[in-house]
Amino acid sequence: MFQRDYILRNVEQLSSVLAKILKSGAAGELEEAEVQIATAGRLFLGFDVGLILNLSEESALALVRQRDDGDAGAYVVAAELFREQGDLLELKAGANAGHDSYVKSLNMYERMLSSLLRYFETTGEYARAEDVLFRRIGDGDPDLVEHADLVERGIGFYLRLLLKPDQELVEGGLPRDEVEEGLETLRGMRAR
Repeated sequence: MFQRDYILRNVEQLSSVLAKILKSGAAGELEEAEVQIATAGRLFLGFDVGLILNLSEESALALVRQRDDGDAGAYVVAAELFREQGDLLELKAGANAGHDSYVKSLNMYERMLSSLLRYFETTGEYARAEDVLFRRIGDGDPDLVEHADLVERGIGFYLRLLLKPDQELVEGGLPRDEVEEGLETLRGMRAR
């Protein structure tokens, strides 16, 4: 209960901060929006989002990963702040100025989904893990390496589930026949 209240308070705080950033940006108060993004980064993540724009993708992810406490919240916060930073950069410097921020934002969302998939599998919420998996696969371009990697990870997920007792699968919302069906679906995607 305490954990849930804590998470809800953080969501409310983040929503409030994002609303202030949007309002400042829309009013042309770009410096104020920049200060709010930096402040939110320090408050929620422990670092100024603007300062890590020059870091490589892996370095930025590693920095956020240190703040991830298993609920994927740090990735969501970072993704939103990077998106806001991208919007702000485009307002200040024109189209494409926010490209790096947008890419980092998308990567943070990708990591958040990976974190959720692991979390749901670990906690025995197999149906929810499958939902996350297929949302990610459904959004991907089948010709990309990342999509093929995701399909392989999904196959691994189903193979791990096949080792579990039927009762555990049912309790996780994913009976054995659905596990086998999901596995065959992904194997079919692999063959394409």
